[in-house]
Amino acid sequence: MPILNDILDHQVLGPVFRQGLEEGRKEEREKMRDQLMRVIEDRFSDLSVPVRARLAELSREEWTAVLRRLPDVSRVEDLFPPQGH
Repeated sequence: MPILNDILDHQVLGPVFRQGLEEGRKEEREKMRDQLMRVIEDRFSDLSVPVRARLAELSREEWTAVLRRLPDVSRVEDLFPPQGH
């Protein structure tokens, strides 16, 4: 992407483009979390406030681990590793 790299390196346009790219990435992460939350809600019905809060705090890697456990658990609490580990 030589043209994009040139724009990103531009003294005036670069910061604006980088900010736009980061905002787009942030929006995509939020949309993905919303969709994943709906999948979990579909499986376990209404989620408690503490469970929602815990899900909202997950990193990308933690989301991956939660989703890998999703088919094998019968309770939403089992999606999370034990506290303190």
